Amino acid sequence: LPIVENNALIEPLISPPTLLIIGAGHIAIPLAQIAKIAGFQIIVQDDRLNFATTERFPQASLVLPQPITSIQKILEKTPDLYVALVTRGYMQDLPALRLLWNRKLPYIGMVGSKKRVETVYKMLQAEGYSPEFIQQIHAPIGLDIGALTPEEIAISICAELIKVRRGGTGNPLSLDNNLTKCN
Repeated sequence: LPIVENNALIEPLISPPTLLIIGAGHIAIPLAQIAKIAGFQIIVQDDRLNFATTERFPQASLVLPQPITSIQKILEKTPDLYVALVTRGYMQDLPALRLLWNRKLPYIGMVGSKKRVETVYKMLQAEGYSPEFIQQIHAPIGLDIGALTPEEIAISICAELIKVRRGGTGNPLSLDNNLTKCN
């Protein structure tokens, strides 16, 4: 919030949150675009050189066409870091989640079918990860808006990111019972 001091307006500079998108496939492109509009700095990681490119992600402040271990420094040095796993499969999700497990992050989301999510959860449980860690993963990622296309899924994910960031409920605003509707 701005402060007035000695007749001068002082506005603190707060860096925007960062969204680390792990996976650079068809959902990642619109997610990066929409999240950038919503005020997030964007970092994209994918080990496929032809997917993780600045041409595909011009709004990203950093594109990492490297193995998942390349995010280690980002995890250590980036405050207010949100993570969206939109990878090509659970074999990419598991190494990422192993790196994320002991981090204080406001949001970890993972795309996937019910079967994929259950498979990842069972594998993490078998490896000894705590139920608290598993419960903090938003999976399947996003809010239920009936999304089908990559763009709609990206909007759904971004809506959930904003909900977590701002403390919203995710309920329709039309549920406000204090409004009087016309007859």
